Amino acid sequence: MISKNDKNIVYGSSYRGYRINNGKNSEHSCYKDSLDKTINIIENKTQRHNKAHMTRIDVHPPQGMPEIEASKAMTRVVESMLREISRKHKHSSHDPDISVIRTTEIGSHENNLHFHFSILSNGNAIQNGYTFLESMTRHSERIFGSSMSGRVNYSSSNNGTGIMINRNSPDYEEKLQEAVYAGSYLAKTNTKDNLRKGTHKLSISHSKRK
Repeated sequence: MISKNDKNIVYGSSYRGYRINNGKNSEHSCYKDSLDKTINIIENKTQRHNKAHMTRIDVHPPQGMPEIEASKAMTRVVESMLREISRKHKHSSHDPDISVIRTTEIGSHENNLHFHFSILSNGNAIQNGYTFLESMTRHSERIFGSSMSGRVNYSSSNNGTGIMINRNSPDYEEKLQEAVYAGSYLAKTNTKDNLRKGTHKLSISHSKRK
């Protein structure tokens, strides 16, 4: 149970100058440390590269799979995806510089275990979020050992090929706000009450830099 006096909880629709997703009717609160990690990575990517790309993906493991088993499998999926995409850009002049932000949730009504991802990358190397969707789907089917049709979902917040934050574009601030708003969804407090003790609210994986 979350207390209104908990200093790690953010209420309202803005934080650190950014719009955050607190629900259509402001029914959600967010973990402050999860918001900070998300914002820091987004800002870091935009400082490191003149173009930063963000993709949101959601994954539902096979029904009935225990949380600890699904989490371990999901870690393998992410690691395989990072290796594959990094390998494909081995001889490219642009390092994909991928950061994968992940959270685990269990729906309160349907007891439905699922994972949310925000994937940040160098926009000079990655221009299309379907690169991540296709890789994650392929490795999910291999590692989970079953069809993942309808279980690896490309978020509507991607608005097509993903959110491209171009430092030299007139819509830079707009896209930066858009990315933080989309990423803040992973920081919401609800649907995390049923997780096993010790589960990280937010975990982050990075590709190896060139």
